[in-house]
Amino acid sequence: MKRVLTVDDDAANRFLIKQLLKRGGFEAETLDSGLHIMEVVEETHPDLILLDIMMPERDGLSVLRELKASRETAEIPVIMVTARGESEMLSEALEAGATDYVRKPVDSVELLARINAALKLAMYVEEHRKLDQLKVVQEMVGAISHNINQPLTALRTHVAILEQKTSGNEMCSIFEPYLNGIRASLEELIEMVDKLKRVSRYKRVKYLNGVQIVDFNQFQEGDDSIDSGNDE
Repeated sequence: MKRVLTVDDDAANRFLIKQLLKRGGFEAETLDSGLHIMEVVEETHPDLILLDIMMPERDGLSVLRELKASRETAEIPVIMVTARGESEMLSEALEAGATDYVRKPVDSVELLARINAALKLAMYVEEHRKLDQLKVVQEMVGAISHNINQPLTALRTHVAILEQKTSGNEMCSIFEPYLNGIRASLEELIEMVDKLKRVSRYKRVKYLNGVQIVDFNQFQEGDDSIDSGNDE
């Protein structure tokens, strides 16, 4: 169930929109001010925000700009809720990144239609964003795999020569544990390169200092993909 956050200082409007959203099959959250929008969004994780333009403590335009300035919230679709005569601010809101708008008094059919359209658009944009990222990852993987294969082949050849040279003589028992260790490490590297070649999706996880890395431990035997997205 998709979650919609309504930000409006008017209690009657919040109540009305909340009932419309529930009847439309959405999980509805409300907020009477945009002063603490980031904290609330972090807590509720809405899929879409309905944002009133005119609010006494803080107008919707400044709230929208804060949402769009943050990496964590920039992709959340925002539909502005506006009264007649607010066209200038509405134009600024659309330029600042608002997805759409609805006029007061809110029409239930129009509201639900615009919400569903905005959610579909957001899903479409996200899918294409992931495809673009995947293309970059696959190009990097191809280059890395190609560059790694040559030294791996040389290492396997050198190990085979060492085994041949030490076989049947007194050095065999001395070098055998080390050769076995090298061989095992080589097989791990070869398996990793094989996984790299078959990546069709990927999963990013948090590393050090806010850096994210691709987690190849998420790869399952018999699966040709790694889940894409962020590990929250």
